[in-house]
Amino acid sequence: EAGDFFIRAKIDGVQVEMKEQKTLQGSAGNNGVQHGAYIEGENEIQQSIGIHFWDLEPVSVGTYSGLEVVENGNFKGVNIGYIFDATTVYATALEGPVSSGTILVLNEKEIKGTFSGIIREPLTGETLTVSAGEFYVRKIK
Repeated sequence: EAGDFFIRAKIDGVQVEMKEQKTLQGSAGNNGVQHGAYIEGENEIQQSIGIHFWDLEPVSVGTYSGLEVVENGNFKGVNIGYIFDATTVYATALEGPVSSGTILVLNEKEIKGTFSGIIREPLTGETLTVSAGEFYVRKIK
């Protein structure tokens, strides 16, 4: 039902919310041995949040943490991305990553869960703390 889907989190203590229904979506699948689930959305002021779960097994209900490159350049863990002003991009750092995400529901129609961590702007090294993150999006594939 329209208006039900969302991504929200506190970024350095400030509530940020994605409620634009047409932009809120999730997908799950694999490319060879790399499996993933991706949740994304944006708001009316062109901020966006993307939460990417990575594994070598199918991504399913459960908790994922950290972010690491494993065999053959594949990933395991959770990457949290945040675009602040359509150009400034923050993401989980590969060096000393601090990220956690839990998938509570993953079925043919929806993906629901929580996330938190520390994200970094790679050029300046500035960090932001992401807390109380929640998502509920339609699954598109």
